[in-house]
Amino acid sequence: MENARQYLADSIAAEHAAREEQRATRAAMDTARTRCRECRDAITAAEEALAKARETDPDELIAAAREGRPPVLSKASERRYALAAARDELEAAKRTMTELSSRVPDAEATLGFAKTATIQAAARVIQDSPEWASLVEKTRQHEQELITCYAVLGTLSDAGFYHHTDCKFDPAKNGDRSVVLRMRQLADQEILTSWTKAFSGLSSDAQTLLPGADASKPMPIETKVTKPKRSLFSAK
Repeated sequence: MENARQYLADSIAAEHAAREEQRATRAAMDTARTRCRECRDAITAAEEALAKARETDPDELIAAAREGRPPVLSKASERRYALAAARDELEAAKRTMTELSSRVPDAEATLGFAKTATIQAAARVIQDSPEWASLVEKTRQHEQELITCYAVLGTLSDAGFYHHTDCKFDPAKNGDRSVVLRMRQLADQEILTSWTKAFSGLSSDAQTLLPGADASKPMPIETKVTKPKRSLFSAK
């Protein structure tokens, strides 16, 4: 039982790490997308500045020639450098987007597998528990009582004893979905809810107690910290 809970704790830690990796990847995608927009805006501004510089540069060349001095660095050249830098940054942002796009499906798949593993591990904790064994044994006992009661009713009916019994549950209709739903409605809601909450709680906390468990017994479980992979935008 302790091994099952430890395995569940490890599964929960792995799911948390997978969820963090998915979140970080999505956040990085948003950052890269924003950066692409900023680079495109910068390219537009640089192109406009270059066009304007090309109009004013001849005046500086003429003025320098008249004054007998070397001309200052061409504004058009500066703007060309700025434009080239903006285009380089856009290409880098696009490459980042491409890389992240290839990682998103893996991150989504890893999280999906991790969620499934956690659910399976939680189910294993319940299946290996004495509380579940007790519930199954009680079910078998009452099942035998039901079988006997229905056998008596059926035998007497075959002998000509006609009767009408308003049964809340008919074993002969086990495959009927409406019967299953009716069973849930007629069940002891406190017991049903306690087991439902326990299973839900195990999905996030490996130390969740099962209905009827002894709360005084400690459950030594080591919390495993799984570090997510470093994304492109993770801080060093």
